[in-house]
Amino acid sequence: MNVEKGMKKSEMKVLAAGSDCQKDVASMLRNLGYVNIIETPDAVTTWNYLKKDKADIVFADWMLGQFDGLVLLKIMMADANLSKIPVILMCTTINREMVIDAGHAGVSGVLVPPFNEDIIEQKMETMFEIIEDHEKDVASDTLLEEGLELLEEGNYDTALEKFTTVIEMYESPEVYYNIGYIKASQKRYDESIIAFRKAIKIDQKFARAYKALGEVFLKTGQTEKAEDMMQRAGEIYMEQNMSQEAELAFHEVLKLNPNTTNIYNSLGILYRRNNDFIKAIQAYEKALRVDPEDENIFFNLGRACFDAKQYKRAVLYFNRAVEIYPDFEEAKAMVKKIEKRIKAGD
Repeated sequence: MNVEKGMKKSEMKVLAAGSDCQKDVASMLRNLGYVNIIETPDAVTTWNYLKKDKADIVFADWMLGQFDGLVLLKIMMADANLSKIPVILMCTTINREMVIDAGHAGVSGVLVPPFNEDIIEQKMETMFEIIEDHEKDVASDTLLEEGLELLEEGNYDTALEKFTTVIEMYESPEVYYNIGYIKASQKRYDESIIAFRKAIKIDQKFARAYKALGEVFLKTGQTEKAEDMMQRAGEIYMEQNMSQEAELAFHEVLKLNPNTTNIYNSLGILYRRNNDFIKAIQAYEKALRVDPEDENIFFNLGRACFDAKQYKRAVLYFNRAVEIYPDFEEAKAMVKKIEKRIKAGD
C-alpha cells in the first residue's frame, strides 16, 4: 500500500514520545515527508497532549519517566476518544513476555533498534491500513444503524441499499440476515434464501438465520428443508441456553411433522434441564408413541421420573430400556441407585 493513496503524509499528525528511540524516529519521519511531528519527553506530557489535541499515530518509548509506554497504551485503550489511535511501542530491548503484554493491551506494533527509514515507512503503511480499516468500520456501523432504523420504519428499499453498501465493505452474518428478511418480506424468496445461507456460512451457530430460512422454505413448499432448518435452529438455541426460543422452534417442527421422535426427545431434555419434570415426562411419552422400542427414550423417561422422585415408575422405564438393550449399563446403574434410595427411605 502506498500511503499517499490514503491520508496524505502532510495531513498525518504523528506523536513521538520519550527519550530513547523517539528522536531517531521523529527525524526519520521528517525525512520521509511527514511534516506534522509532535515530540513529547515523558508520559505525563504525552497524556496531557493527547487529552487536548489527540494524534493520528503514536510512537512511544517503553520507558517514559513517570509511567511506562505500556501503561500509557492501556490508558489510551480505556478512553473512548483515544482507543482507536494506533500505538507503536519502542524499546531498546524486548522479550517474549513484553510482546505478549503489549499485544493483550492492544498495541498496533513494536519497534526495536536497529531500524532505518525503510522500516519506519513499512510501519507507517501498516498504521495507515489500521486507520483506514477503522474509518471503514465507523462508516459501516453508521450505515448499519441507519439501515436498522429504516427497517423498523418499514422503509425496506432504502434499508436494503444501506445493508448492501455495508456488505461491500465487509461481510456480516447479521447484515445478510437483514437482507434476507427484507427479500422475504418482498416475496423475493430465492434471493432471501441466498442471503440467509450466506449468513449461516459465516456464522454456523446463527439460530435466527436457520429459523428464518426454514420459514422461507415453508412458504415455498419445501417442507422437508423447512423441518431441517427449524430443527437446527432449535438445537442451536438449546446449546445457547435459550430455552424459550428452542421450544418455539421445536414446536414449529412438530407442526410440520408430528411424528418426529427426536424432537419430542429434545423437548424432554429441554424441559428436564429447566426442572420442568412433568412436561419432560409428557414429551418423552409422546416420543414413545412414535417409537415404542427406543431404549434411549425409555432411559430419558426414567431419568425424568427419577428427577420428579417417581422412583417406582422410573425403575419400570429403566428396566424396559435394559430389556430392549441388555448391555445398557447406565440404566442398570440407575435401578441400583433407586433401590438404595428406597431402602434408605428417601
